[in-house]
Amino acid sequence: MYLEGMWFRQIGRILDISHVTVYKCIRKCGSSSLPCTSSPVKVVELDELHTYVGKKRNYRWIWFAVDILGKRFINFVCGDRSTATGLKLWDKIKHLQVNSYATDCWRSYEDFLPSEKHIQSKKETYTVESYNSRVRHYLARFKRKTKCYSKSVEMIGISLNLLIIKLNNYTWYT
Repeated sequence: MYLEGMWFRQIGRILDISHVTVYKCIRKCGSSSLPCTSSPVKVVELDELHTYVGKKRNYRWIWFAVDILGKRFINFVCGDRSTATGLKLWDKIKHLQVNSYATDCWRSYEDFLPSEKHIQSKKETYTVESYNSRVRHYLARFKRKTKCYSKSVEMIGISLNLLIIKLNNYTWYT
């Protein structure tokens, strides 16, 4: 229910349980790390998505890596829009054997992606842009022009972990 855009209080009312119980359950399920991908990856698209924490002046950027041929999320990091945050994502994906990396023209990518494998073009990032749209569709905290927002960076990570597990069709272990 949470991954269909419902909030803790809505789920609690439907299930006739406390919203705090719903929150604790979601935190427990989403706190595990993402499974490592072992299948080959040919092309990785990277992009950023912005959201708010606490108030609309408090921007956070989520950087995604998406396998365009396997149609799955590889990993993500949450931070600002600086090269330092991009490097955190790079540390999570650099072990993969990849033929090329496609990004938009954001300058930070030039600082950490290997130039011989880096393709900079907005037309090469349509897959990751559609995945950004899916995140905004499934999770209310990422919707634009709304009063919904996250109260903590931790819950952004937990929510994205749960969504990625769902969208990548990973087996659910508890």
